[in-house]
Amino acid sequence: MRDRVPRRDPRRLAGLALVVIVLVSACSGSTQQSGPPAGTISIGVPLAEGDHVETFRKAEAQLRMESREKAGLSKLGPGALEFAGLMDRTASFLLTQLPARLSKLARSGGPGGRLAVPLGDLPAPGVPIFGTYLMTSVLFSDLIGRGQDGDCPCSKTATLAPTTDEVTVAGNKGTITTTTTASVTVSGSKVSLDITMKVEGEVRDAVTGALLYKVSNEATGHADGDACPDPSGAAVVHMSFTGKEDYFDASGAKTGSKVSEGFGGDLRIKADENAKLAGIDLTPKGQGAELMLRMAANSTAPPVEKYWRSGKCIEVLVDPKGGEVDRESVTSVTAKVKHKIEGNELDKPVEAKLTSGVKSIEPAGSRQKAPAKFQFTAGSDAGDQGGVSFESVSNRGIGRTSVTFTVGGGWTISSSGTSSERFQGAVANDFTVSVTDLRVTAGKDNALSGTGTLRLTGVVTSLGLCRGEIDQNTKVTATGTLVGTGPGAVLRLTLSAPAMPGVIVNVTCGGQVTALGAEGHTDRYGLALGQIELPADGGSKAISGTFATGGLNVTATGTFTVARPKR
Repeated sequence: MRDRVPRRDPRRLAGLALVVIVLVSACSGSTQQSGPPAGTISIGVPLAEGDHVETFRKAEAQLRMESREKAGLSKLGPGALEFAGLMDRTASFLLTQLPARLSKLARSGGPGGRLAVPLGDLPAPGVPIFGTYLMTSVLFSDLIGRGQDGDCPCSKTATLAPTTDEVTVAGNKGTITTTTTASVTVSGSKVSLDITMKVEGEVRDAVTGALLYKVSNEATGHADGDACPDPSGAAVVHMSFTGKEDYFDASGAKTGSKVSEGFGGDLRIKADENAKLAGIDLTPKGQGAELMLRMAANSTAPPVEKYWRSGKCIEVLVDPKGGEVDRESVTSVTAKVKHKIEGNELDKPVEAKLTSGVKSIEPAGSRQKAPAKFQFTAGSDAGDQGGVSFESVSNRGIGRTSVTFTVGGGWTISSSGTSSERFQGAVANDFTVSVTDLRVTAGKDNALSGTGTLRLTGVVTSLGLCRGEIDQNTKVTATGTLVGTGPGAVLRLTLSAPAMPGVIVNVTCGGQVTALGAEGHTDRYGLALGQIELPADGGSKAISGTFATGGLNVTATGTFTVARPKR
């Protein structure tokens, strides 16, 4: 019985696997944009179902068989047709495994990467062009569906050294040598892929070793395209395939008719105004091209549609990008649409929606031509948030962004000043006073409230004989009303900072130390200042005031600084 199955060289399996990994991990390319030319075939949606790969495989195998018969291959020598079929199967073995295994391919950090391929019967006979097409179509669909990633844009090429398989045909010894070169470039949404496969075979007499005949086969596959739709709404892909086969007799001279094939064409994968697949225009070139392009459309269109709907082609830019706003304020928002790859602005529609919180975005739920104007109305209370989404959907793809507006914490107040206390000529207390992180917010009816920290340090004296030092930190509370609007608005506030009960000061009198109560000093600072007015728009203001009760006179000063969040 004749052995018709090539013995698989492990180096060949690993080599072709390396090509796959190189292609999937490689990343820069280009394509052109053009309108559909004459001779275009339109495919509607939904796309036809069925095993398009198997349909093409059978048709191409039949075409190649008929071409070889017409070229007189059967007359080349014993088992010549059978040997050519084994060459086809040797070349396409790994390629026919790829569709089921692409999802399992892992990125390789270097040339040592491998794809495990289980041993098993070879698939039904195919042809190098079919194998090259399948490799090109499937890998191209995977690459263009993912676009640029990693450290791309970049390019990578892998050329494998010849690998050898031995077969037995008609009792004679056959040797098949395969060489594959593959290169891929990815840049942004553009991908370019080229594959060249060369298969050389010869059969020698099993007894004498003399050459009986030779077969030389070469096939190429090319695909390039852009997953982002052009201004007409079409993502354009170009594909081309060539194949040739020469025959040589026992003397090494060419004999018979050469088999030569070439076909290809263009795909225009069209998006509608809802960024959904609207159909595909095919422009086939060469015998068998229409069938090839129809199969390419079914494998390439879905990942291309997914790509342009993923936000990789266009983006929405919003100004302002959310942030703090005044309570019940109305903020004007501008939304622009920009092409991520081309960098230019597009006049495509933008739709805004309030997705969380309060209060409103207008107009909401309707498409506005970019640059689009919207109005965000904030909530009534400090801390109120309004989440707004902006989305552009068109035949150029989908872009989205979200922003959050927050009713700001109002104002941050700080101050530095003094407090002086005098009691009937017997007591003289002098302090330095600072207020920090006093955060004031406005609520309903313009009511103001907030808290911060007050620090009071200084010296207490009595009759010039007793002396003690004070350093107190306590909570300061501000209450009041926001008065007016615009640049002239003021914060009308009253400060209160009572010390914690039980606070004491150690006073030294004539060498003796006495602990005395030290409450009231911080509170009297606010009483002396009384009701103060600070600029609501921010800025600094010096304030002073006095307070008197039961012979105690207090004089307070302070330079207050009001800060507002940036808008």
